[in-house]
Amino acid sequence: MDEEFAALLTQALKQIKRREGKNLALIQDELGYALGRDSGGSVIEYWRKGNQPAALSDLETLCQEIQRRTQFDAAWCSTFLHSGGHPYPEQACQQIFTAAEAPASLQPALRAPTSDFTGRQDVVDSITQLLASAPAAAPIVAIRGMGGVGKTELAYRLAQQLQAAYPDGQIMLALHGTAAHPRTALDVLQQCLFMLQPSAGLIQDRDVLQARYTSLLSTRRMVIIADDAADAEQVQPLIPPPGSALLITTRRRFSLPGMQSIDLEMLAPVAARELVLSICPRIGQHADALAHSCGYLPLALRISASELANDDTQSVSAYLQRLSDENMRLQLLRAADSSLSDVASSLNLSVATLPAPAQSALFQLGVLTGSFDLEAATAILDAVPDVPATLGLLRRHNLVQYDPLTQRFSLHDLVRALALLRLADPRPVWLRYAAHYAQVADAADTLYQQGGSAVEAALSTFDRERLHIGAAWRWLQQQPAADDTDALALEFVHNTIYIGDLRFNSRSERIPQLTHGLAAAQRLAQRHSQRVCSINLGRAYFQLREFATAIEYFQAGLELARADRRHHVEANALDNLGQAYILLNRLDAAKECLEAAVTIARTGENRFCEASSLNNLGVVCLRQGQLLAARAFLTQALAAIREVGYRRGEAWSLSYVALVQAAEHNHHAAEQTLHTALQIARQLADQSAEVQILAYLGWVTLLDADLESAREYLEAAAALNPACSAPFDQEWINGKLALLWFRWGDERHGLELHSQRMAAVVQHPDWDSAEECRLLGQWLLQRGDERGSRVFQRWIDYQTHVNHADRERDHAFMQRMQSAGQAATVPEQSETS
Repeated sequence: MDEEFAALLTQALKQIKRREGKNLALIQDELGYALGRDSGGSVIEYWRKGNQPAALSDLETLCQEIQRRTQFDAAWCSTFLHSGGHPYPEQACQQIFTAAEAPASLQPALRAPTSDFTGRQDVVDSITQLLASAPAAAPIVAIRGMGGVGKTELAYRLAQQLQAAYPDGQIMLALHGTAAHPRTALDVLQQCLFMLQPSAGLIQDRDVLQARYTSLLSTRRMVIIADDAADAEQVQPLIPPPGSALLITTRRRFSLPGMQSIDLEMLAPVAARELVLSICPRIGQHADALAHSCGYLPLALRISASELANDDTQSVSAYLQRLSDENMRLQLLRAADSSLSDVASSLNLSVATLPAPAQSALFQLGVLTGSFDLEAATAILDAVPDVPATLGLLRRHNLVQYDPLTQRFSLHDLVRALALLRLADPRPVWLRYAAHYAQVADAADTLYQQGGSAVEAALSTFDRERLHIGAAWRWLQQQPAADDTDALALEFVHNTIYIGDLRFNSRSERIPQLTHGLAAAQRLAQRHSQRVCSINLGRAYFQLREFATAIEYFQAGLELARADRRHHVEANALDNLGQAYILLNRLDAAKECLEAAVTIARTGENRFCEASSLNNLGVVCLRQGQLLAARAFLTQALAAIREVGYRRGEAWSLSYVALVQAAEHNHHAAEQTLHTALQIARQLADQSAEVQILAYLGWVTLLDADLESAREYLEAAAALNPACSAPFDQEWINGKLALLWFRWGDERHGLELHSQRMAAVVQHPDWDSAEECRLLGQWLLQRGDERGSRVFQRWIDYQTHVNHADRERDHAFMQRMQSAGQAATVPEQSETS
């Protein structure tokens, strides 16, 4: 029976070819589109190989279309239906011939859209309003978009909704605009005439055809759907007289007088989720991830969901894992069922219509993840003489997207995947890509170093191209050792020294980048780059509070700098070493390094390093209780930092000034200073600084007994901290929360949290934890609680360890408290210089 069906179908195709003079491929496409298949003739070819239609409606529609175009008799049609597996061929045949004999003014409606048609209601409403209006001229609406976005299915949805406004029916015309040889206007008009007046003969004169077309529509209200239009010339003859409407679907951008254009975008995430779940409910919680991997393209969503629905042996999570691989994605988005096209074939139809230089340009642009500007395209594209014109052509074919507000271009993820697959020699393109974005990073970093008002512009530039700078870095890290990629990697190291420290994640980005850069510098024997990579690796580990590793890299950089007599680098290495020693509570060693750094920096007029070292000396003095000296150093540091315009350093320095103010019991001034610092951190989008400043605000307001504000600041810091590229010490926040709970009356919770905090402190307590013990110990001692002596002793131990200015006074206070067993006056911190 299948062989008989295939033979009769082939006979029908040959008869249509004799009658209409078309090739078989075009006829198969026309029949496929008449069945509502976006893939055109692939389904017809599938049936010609001996497969029967799965749906009776497909079989009936195919038979009706064949009868209309061949005029085969009822006996042939009945045999054809029977061979295709129809259980009631005679009844179906009678309905087909009854419909064929109906008056032309009573055209049947087109098939309904797929039952799972999802979303697009806003677009449907907008186009319906345009087409349902009754202007002096016929309304013309073009639905434009890339292949697979659902233009044809939307047209069927609109035709269904417009039946009342256009009661005389709808005509669907497949124009094959993306085929190698799109249908001519004469051919399309002739088809229209057959559909409007089946008894009409073959007319070869275009003017006569158009006049007949206009005449037949003049007394009707119909919707003419021109599907997959190539250009304005192909569609212009189909403009109907007033009373009817023309709906165009196209992958290209063109215009006609009076035409309204709608750019059809990807499905919204909610609609995409609804579509995949309606096809395959077992996708469940993975629906959003699947939709994202498919780029919200309806064809890709339908194929992937159908594959999972038809093969329940496939694990959804495993399928998603494969789909996340760009190299496999298009291969997976290929339907086993021929009734659906595959995404690659659909997109290739658009690509095939481009001239060779434009195709080459598209494939090279595949390296660009995210949006890009004209400058980037010009730098990356090779052998493309007119880049703006080429981008315009790709835009007109809906293969490149463009945002007129930002003046930036982009490729859909699946178009990009196709472009990369068809890029014959990707390495030179990636090299040009990396070289361009190394220069972009350099421009941003140079601007950032200017400080002041230039910082905002620098960060805006970097953030705009952040995705590409990171992608170029990752590509370089994945390449085998070679001089050209090593040299480029070192360019990125030097071009992101300052701004990269602020924007790159220390663990996942900065350390791998700099480790790769250090290896490249060693291979190329570039000692300067080795110094830079070593010191900045130390900074990255320092931000992660891995101080021992940080010191190793700082010392390596220091040794290289001294061996090469690079005093500028030596000062920077000493400053970083000093900062690491501070947090290791080795204050004498820190002071020695920092004083040497200041001396060297002043000799070389390195104001940037001088400012940083002075700031860190202020921190050392603060931790030793020398408040006057701390204020003096921090005042000098702040002046130098503002002179060089280092906004990030200004935020850090202000936060330490606030701690000195708090130690002097000037809590209001400290809070104001911290709010100034917080404003700078937020302007820079520096989350690490923001967390630390919020935590300090919590500490200062806690000292001022403003418990509500303290809780708000500390909890805000704790909530933001996990998202930071260099997280703040969570134990520090917990220690302040312990004091907060204690003061709030929840002593059990507060003391328990404090005990956990102290257990995390190795050997001698650091300044932060010791300050907590001082405050908690005072509170307990004032209440006559014997636990106060034990807690306060941690503060005494810290003072002894760092030779604190107030150690003798506080030790005497402790002895008095232990002897008296009652509350005593709490000692004020000194103003020792």
